[in-house]
Amino acid sequence: MIVFGVGANSDEVAHWGSPLGCEPTILPFNYLGVPVGANMCLKKHWQPTLSFGGRLTLIKSVLGNLLTYFMSLFVAPTGIIDKLEKLRRRFLWGGSEGQSKIHWVSWNKIIANKTAGGLGVGSIKAFNTALIIKWWWRFRLEPESIWAKAISSMHNLVGKLDHIFSLKTLTGVWNNIACSQKDLDKCGITLGMVLKIQSMNGGVDWRCPLTTTGDYQVKALRKKLDNCIPVNIGRFEWVKEVPIKGQIPTTEALATRGVNVNSTTCCQCGDEEESPDHVLVQCSHAQTIWNWILKWCNVQQANSSSIHGVLDFASNWAFTRDFPIYIPNFIPFPLKL
Repeated sequence: MIVFGVGANSDEVAHWGSPLGCEPTILPFNYLGVPVGANMCLKKHWQPTLSFGGRLTLIKSVLGNLLTYFMSLFVAPTGIIDKLEKLRRRFLWGGSEGQSKIHWVSWNKIIANKTAGGLGVGSIKAFNTALIIKWWWRFRLEPESIWAKAISSMHNLVGKLDHIFSLKTLTGVWNNIACSQKDLDKCGITLGMVLKIQSMNGGVDWRCPLTTTGDYQVKALRKKLDNCIPVNIGRFEWVKEVPIKGQIPTTEALATRGVNVNSTTCCQCGDEEESPDHVLVQCSHAQTIWNWILKWCNVQQANSSSIHGVLDFASNWAFTRDFPIYIPNFIPFPLKL
């Protein structure tokens, strides 16, 4: 519980809050991530939305869906998709039209599914294909609709969805829909994996095997297409011979890449060079966090001075009976930086 006063000094707020067991505070403060009592005309209060996490959210919710209507009707040219992906990359890393920033992780890793070690942003090409393929589903489920009858009559489809792909005379939108099968073939996805007939109560029903409900979902096919993206991420194996990538913006890494920095010492403790090992393991601030996590998990403190040491400890501990099932959420192994 907290208490704050408007037009009252801090001593008065503390006096009235103490009997209630409330902690005095001042404006502005954050509630559920939203600044309360702040002057939102100031740029500083908008900075969190432009942080890496904020930009990642905007990429997923806005930049990745701007052309939803167009992409549900037309197959976007490769050049347009490349341009859109370039805009998303530049925005994520904080660049602008005339200014580029260091890209610490390859874009394929960023757009890959979270189960593959990515951030789940998803590729625009997969999104476009999944939207186009949705017309297959609608064509089969709405055979009596006016538009479906018109398409069948125009192209002599005779109500057969698979007949679409054998026609050479298709033009316009339905040519795009027919050609979209090639994108599925590249990922080893067949028509039966997207749309399958099923006998039910003496009749037939069309279902999508990609979802538990049997209804087609753009998200489900997009995820399956994104699984085809080569990301080269090994999540469950740590190869000691492979050097640490250093894909975090430490001052040491920035200096190595030619960025002018005032000092390469740790900005938290100021004792040593700011390397990945120091930031994540050796720094006193990092050790405080590790000690708190291990204590909370009722685990004996590990004397590790490097990322390799932490990963070795986590790997060996994983084979003991005391290994909690939730610990992978705290100790990411392998941590390929």
